[in-house]
Parts: sequence; structure tokens; C-alpha cells
Amino acid sequence: TKNIIVGGTSSLNLMYDYLNQCMFLGVAGCEPWSKQGKVKFICNTPGYDRHFTITEFFGVEMISVEMDEFGPDVEKIKELVKDPMVKGMFCVPKYSNPQGITYSAETVKKIANLDVADDFRIIWDNAYCVHDLTDTTDELLNIFDVLPEKNKNMVVEVASTSKISY
Repeated sequence: TKNIIVGGTSSLNLMYDYLNQCMFLGVAGCEPWSKQGKVKFICNTPGYDRHFTITEFFGVEMISVEMDEFGPDVEKIKELVKDPMVKGMFCVPKYSNPQGITYSAETVKKIANLDVADDFRIIWDNAYCVHDLTDTTDELLNIFDVLPEKNKNMVVEVASTSKISY
């Protein structure tokens, strides 16, 4: 619970505010992204158009990575993060739009173990963390349980109560 901040119901506002901080104040003691040159962000596709709108607002170049039934193409991501200007990526790990994919445990582990720069951040938009869309439950491995020490600050998880209905 020491790592939880409760805000309004809009996780998009939280994501926007966090990227704003990274762009203009920096992250992990690193120079602000806006002072480093042309920032790039990995956007899993198909994906959530609101994520793309946020990165577009900040002038961030979006790099598409295709999804399959297990999640994003992690081998491609491993190549992309070698570029120091690739600063992060959006992930919707459970019921990813529009196909409803839940990342496999293997995919989550591979993402957790990426070799990235200190100021690389994953926005883990876990919008469906407390509810399911159908009577069957898709199990999602908790990425924080498998993050190695070197990546302990790499993931910023957001969730929203606005998608919960009974």
C-alpha cells in the first residue's frame, strides 16, 4: 500500500500527468525527456486511441508493435529499447483493446526483464484489475511480483474504478 496513490476515477488524467512530469521535470534523476531530443514511445497495436492521443499531444513519436494472442511482440520491443530515445510504452495487460487479449505469464515476465535505460517507463494500464468482462476469469500475472531489482521503478500501474459495473 505504500506505493498506491488514489486519485479521481480517470486513469487517463493520471497517465497524462505522469507523462507531463517525465517530459518537463524528468524521472529517476534523469534530464527531462523534452530536453533530450525526439522522444519515442512504444504503442502496442491495435491499442487504445486515448494513449496515442496523450503521446501525440507531447509530440512523442509513436512506434507500433503488433500484438498476438499472448500480448505484444517482446522480441521487437527488446530491439526498440536499445535506442535511448525510446522512453516508454503503454500496456493494457488485461482485456487489451480491441481484441480483449490478456498478456500471458511468459509475456509479462519478458516485459519485466527488459534491459532499459533508467528513465524508461511502462505505463501499465490495468483497467480491469478488479473485474472481468465475462463469467470466465483471465488470470494476469502481477508484474510487480516478477520485476528484477534493476527494474523496480520501471512500471507505473494505473487503474480506474470508472469501468466497474455490477
